Amino acid sequence: VNWDQAKEHTLAGLAGDGKYLGYCYLNGEFKFKPNKDNWDNDLECNGEGKIADINGGKNIPDPGAGFYQIHVDLGAGTYNLNKVNSISAVGDFSNWNAKSTDYDFTYNLADSTWDGTITFASDAQVKFCMNHDWSTAWGGTWNNGRVSDLTENKGDNIKVPAGTYDIKITISYEGANKAVFTKR
Repeated sequence: VNWDQAKEHTLAGLAGDGKYLGYCYLNGEFKFKPNKDNWDNDLECNGEGKIADINGGKNIPDPGAGFYQIHVDLGAGTYNLNKVNSISAVGDFSNWNAKSTDYDFTYNLADSTWDGTITFASDAQVKFCMNHDWSTAWGGTWNNGRVSDLTENKGDNIKVPAGTYDIKITISYEGANKAVFTKR
């Protein structure tokens, strides 16, 4: 993130167990920074997939430009990056087939969103899944075209009225994920 504090990305650790999860676009070396306003106790590379607070330690190597799911386990001193190659809509309109590529979204680097347009011939139930697999999926509650409670692996089916929609999905961390459906 070019070491610009304004472009930092939050990871969420909701269980209070030292395990964090978040999503962001990476393009270069990076570190994990536990304090928003300073670099104290920042976590550097301590070997492949390992992190530690090392004074003057090496940056975590560039994984290659792309959008990533990031897991950090402070207790184990580890991190894991999973490249997000696709986010797609899945639902009764696609027979709940996560492997289908018919409803894939495109990553919009400028807005940090996944964008797409879908026509629902009738009222539909929808979820979004990562990399055509149900192991990571998001659902939530429709509220006049907004889904501000987009929740990973626990969200409800999103009940969408029939129509054609431009959809913008923001995947960042639990509590900040959302989707906006704009009817054409």
